[in-house]
This record gives sequence, structure tokens and C-alpha cells, in this order.
Amino acid sequence: MATLAEIAQSCLYLPAHKSVMLTGCHGCGKTEWVSNTLAGLWGLTRIVTWHPAHAADTGDVTGLPEKVKSISGELVTKFCPPEWMLQTEPVLLLIDEANRGTKLVQNAIMQLTNNGNYGDVHLPKGSRIVACINPDNYGDYTVGTMDNAQKSRFVWFDFKPTVQETLEYFIKKGVNQRVIDYISDHPIDLDFEHFDPVHKDMMEAIEAQAQAANQIPVFPNCRNWECVGEVVDAAEKDNGLTDPFKRKCVLIAVQGLVGVNIAANFNEYLNRARAINADLVLTANVFTPDFEQTFKDMDAPAAQTFFDGVKVWMKQHEDSLEELHAHNFLQLMQSMKVDIQRTLIQESILPAQRKGDLWVSKLSDLCPDIKMFYVAAIKMAKKAG
Repeated sequence: MATLAEIAQSCLYLPAHKSVMLTGCHGCGKTEWVSNTLAGLWGLTRIVTWHPAHAADTGDVTGLPEKVKSISGELVTKFCPPEWMLQTEPVLLLIDEANRGTKLVQNAIMQLTNNGNYGDVHLPKGSRIVACINPDNYGDYTVGTMDNAQKSRFVWFDFKPTVQETLEYFIKKGVNQRVIDYISDHPIDLDFEHFDPVHKDMMEAIEAQAQAANQIPVFPNCRNWECVGEVVDAAEKDNGLTDPFKRKCVLIAVQGLVGVNIAANFNEYLNRARAINADLVLTANVFTPDFEQTFKDMDAPAAQTFFDGVKVWMKQHEDSLEELHAHNFLQLMQSMKVDIQRTLIQESILPAQRKGDLWVSKLSDLCPDIKMFYVAAIKMAKKAG
């Protein structure tokens, strides 16, 4: 599966006349990624979004006919193109939910997606066309199936952001830190579509529970988690996390976004007065014995989950790291079991360094003992093994 960075780079190599198709589950960020990332990479500032599902018939693509006089003076029929086709500068034409239009509409856009024109109307030179769809081969989607001729108009990419990519996006968007910390600690709760076939069992259980309670089943996705962050933002400004009535209303809103079960887990997470999370540990003025004991008791999966949150925190605060953060980082690493230390160094820290994450070198600069610890931890783990 290609990463979002790989998809973006691949799109840079494509000729402008070749349309792009992104296929992925609902709420995973396809449309926003096109607008916020792909348009910028192509140097396009004008984005036109068109929804085939809103088109009543082919006239919404071809335009409506009118009678005009030809050069010879005879009356002929000419089509008035729709407004979204009349552009004076290069644009990114985003065809959203492209497989939800009628067959007639899908057929009508075949010429458009093949070469950027329909009849006598051409998109300006340098324009790009991107379509987004929910897949027709999995998930409960009421969508049409494209035939091979329609599919051949596009270069296809499976759009499936990793949890880490989604968290990086959340950080860039300024999503509430409580949501970022929760997803870092509970990545499977981000979006069940990321965890085939695990999510299938979860979804079936939630559907059965909702049916028994005569409720509509709700499942988490990236788009709704971003909205959960907005709910918590609003609640924090209104004493909504401490006032009992308002707190209950926060929970009800979160239930409607990510489902009853996940909302209960998130609510419990918010209730922990001193939940161990990356921000709490790395910014602590004193690295307490409780911290040390917690990390000593961690098994490998729990340690990896916590360290995923550490990486997210480090990336978010890369430009403002201080000596305190570096020393706390060293202490939490030293508190873990030797074999876990080596695993985290080899599978998380060194890959982050090779990737170019600046926080790795900045920590070593702030606390030179960290670099020596890396070397010693790997040697000790090898000796113990």
C-alpha cells in the first residue's frame, strides 16, 4: 500500500491530461487531501468541486441547448456549457463521489476525464482532474460500478492513510490534543476500515448491539474524530468537561460521532485525572517514581503504543524542544525493559532519524547522554539475548 507521500510524488510525475482517481473509505480525508496537499504540489490555487450525484441528467455536464445562427445564417443548436466548465485560469477540477451519479452522467463525463474538454469547451491548459470515490467492492456503499472504458480514463490510487499519517494531519490542523493522545494510545479506534479483518467483527458486534437497543449503529472515522476535537475545544471553553450536565452533553455528541462504545472509552480516558500520556511525562518538572514504575511494568505492545504517542508529541513540538523534554525522554527510555529499549531504538527511533525527523538529533544535542544510552542499550540487549 502506497503512503500519501508516495501517492503525491507519483502524481507529480503524471502528465496534466491524465486524470487521477482516489478510492478509499468514507471519512478518510480524500477530498481534503486533494484540496490541501495535491493542489499545492501542482501549483493550482483554483479548485472547482463538482458532484455527479447532484446532476439530474447529462445536461448538467453538456449544458443546455440553445438556438444560434451559424456563419451561413442558419439556425443551429449549440450547448451552453455549465458555469463550472468556464474557467480562465488553470484549475483543479475535483469530481467528488464520482461513482454516485447516474449511468448517463458517468458516461457524459468520459470525454471530460479523458482529455479535459467537452465538445468545444476546454479546461485551461495546465488544469488537472481528480476524482474521489468510495469503493464498490467492499463496504456498505450505494455506488455504481464503472466499466473498463471508464476506469481506463484514470490512474488509480488506493487512498488509505496510516494512523501515523492521520495523526500528523491532526497535528497540522491543530486538532485537540486530547484526541491526538487518545488515538495515539488506541490506534484501532481511529477508523475500523484500517484494521481488516478485525474491524469486521467489531462492526458486526456494534450493529447487533445497536439493533437490540433500537438505535442506529455509528462507527468511528478520521473525519468524525476531527469533529470530536472541535467538540472538546468548545467544551473546554465552556467548563464543559467539569460541569456534570455539560459533560453528559459532550458524551452524547461524541456518541453521535464515533459510536457508543468508542465514546465510552474516550470518556473514560478524559476521566483519568493523571493519565500517563506523552505530554504529561515529557513536560513534568520531576520524573516521578510512579512514572518509572509504570514504564518498568509495560509489556512490549503497551510500550510501543505509548512510544507512538511520544513520536507524535515530538513531531508536534520539534521546533520548541527543551533540555527538560530531552532528560525526561531519557529517563522514560531507561525505565523500560532492556529488550523493549532495543526494539524502540531500532524500530522507531532510528527509522525516524533516517526519515529526517529533526527531533531525534535535537534530543541528542540537548542531552548528549541520550546518544550513549542508545549504544549501551543495544549492546546490553544483544548480550542478554
